[in-house]
Amino acid sequence: MNKMKLEFFTNDLSFPFSIHYGKHERRFDQHIHLDFDELVIVLRGHANHVVSSETYPISKGDVFVISSNTAHGYEHCQDFKICNIMFRRNHIFDAMDDICNMGGFHALFVIEPSLSRTHSFTNRLSLQAQSFHTVNQILTEMITEYNQKKPGYKTFLKSSFLSLALIFARVYQENSITETDQLPPLITPVAYLETHYQETITMEQLAERSGLSVRHFNRLFQETYHTSPGRYLLQYRIQKSESLLHYTNIPISDIAFQCGFNDSNYFSRQFHKIHGISPSQFRKQTAQVPV
Repeated sequence: MNKMKLEFFTNDLSFPFSIHYGKHERRFDQHIHLDFDELVIVLRGHANHVVSSETYPISKGDVFVISSNTAHGYEHCQDFKICNIMFRRNHIFDAMDDICNMGGFHALFVIEPSLSRTHSFTNRLSLQAQSFHTVNQILTEMITEYNQKKPGYKTFLKSSFLSLALIFARVYQENSITETDQLPPLITPVAYLETHYQETITMEQLAERSGLSVRHFNRLFQETYHTSPGRYLLQYRIQKSESLLHYTNIPISDIAFQCGFNDSNYFSRQFHKIHGISPSQFRKQTAQVPV
């Protein structure tokens, strides 16, 4: 199976973003994204979308997100055209608390991609005519900016992508979600976790926001995210620290506190467990500012 990295699509990894049109006339074999997520908007035609071992039909107006390390491809394509946007979520949505706190955002960008790895979950977003027209106009402008790379194009692309994400989140949130999908109990607590990660968060707080018992919430969370709420919070805090190490000269001890760690030594140990190197080594290898 073909394994793709973001560097296959862009030479500028300081701006981890790529956008292009894709046309598939017959079949596009399953592949895996190693270090990026992909937002797909179907612009024309129809096909079968193969995600891991599941297959479901997609057509014009459908929108979905494929997370990293998820195998997917297309088959039985008929006049099939899509727009692919490759991105790293922590880079694009960093500090965007208002949109990240929306239930529709979490459903489309977080929960649905997670479920698609192992579940037959097809509650994808489908745009109606007016929304589709607006989105298509934004995509056309983004493609032009990406190809021409005029001064300021990165700001244009990031702001346009956030506009798209907001449109999709609002439309998704307005669409009804059936009770069998089991999404509503998780949306609110995970949104709370990602916007209050700097604070002390207990399992009881998260379970209360889900309307479930602690035991039921923990089980449902584990089934959906394949990790515990505590581990998810830890990894999210480490992810936030990566951006600060990457783009700022803030002292590591201050980064630890800003990301919800009360002990900078504990932060360094957990960072090393995840990355295999210390925060200072990570900064030296990846920093986009002088260190």
